[in-house]
Amino acid sequence: MILWDLNSGRPLRRFIGHQALVTSVAIDSTGTVAISASGDSTLIVWQLEPYPGGLYPWVTQNRYRPDFTCEQRQTYQIEPFCSE
Repeated sequence: MILWDLNSGRPLRRFIGHQALVTSVAIDSTGTVAISASGDSTLIVWQLEPYPGGLYPWVTQNRYRPDFTCEQRQTYQIEPFCSE
């Protein structure tokens, strides 16, 4: 599992443990603990600290995403598709 910096596109931290693709991640309200589920039928509880300034401020600032463009909808097959 990798925590990415959305502005730079670079990985901030790598979490090693799952043997298959991670299918789900939940982060607690304080941003200090995450739980990930994987195709290897495991759950892992991750201690996110120490992370400079904690993860909670980062999560709250980056949890919203802009609307998908028509090109992104077509590329990733996201409905409803645009009618151009």
